[in-house]
Amino acid sequence: MSADNIIYSELFEEFFILTETEKFQPVKAKENPLETNTKITFTGTNKRKTLFVYNDINQLSENDLTMIRNLVVKGIGWSMEDIALINLSENSDTKFEDIRNFFSSEKIIFWGCETFMQENKIPRKVHEVIKGREINILSANMFSFYSDNIEQKKNLWEAMKKIFDRK
Repeated sequence: MSADNIIYSELFEEFFILTETEKFQPVKAKENPLETNTKITFTGTNKRKTLFVYNDINQLSENDLTMIRNLVVKGIGWSMEDIALINLSENSDTKFEDIRNFFSSEKIIFWGCETFMQENKIPRKVHEVIKGREINILSANMFSFYSDNIEQKKNLWEAMKKIFDRK
């Protein structure tokens, strides 16, 4: 690793990660309503078959979006187009199997979706990766939960590294 190529990226206000070069630039996701048996509204293009599922009537705040961008772009090294964001409040009749089949998901991160997970019989162990044959699932708290909690940010980042096979 050459000193000229080292980039210090702020993952959270308190944490930084070191990378040699910046792999991707953040890309603003577009609204892509698509039809299956159920209408599923989402943002992103899901290039890497990875879903971020949340449930928020008020939509994501700028702080939430910044945290997501930091995790995806700076932490994982992907672009925002590599994932899809699904707001369950916009997809109220959608079941887990609808989401999984429509997106051919390999990784799903549920952000504060306790009720949805319980209704769909998905085990919920916060910050623990549940590995299946075809899909890995991570349950996290709502985005805002992490805003002022350094210890929880550490726990989240460790879990994110596991689901994305990062060291």
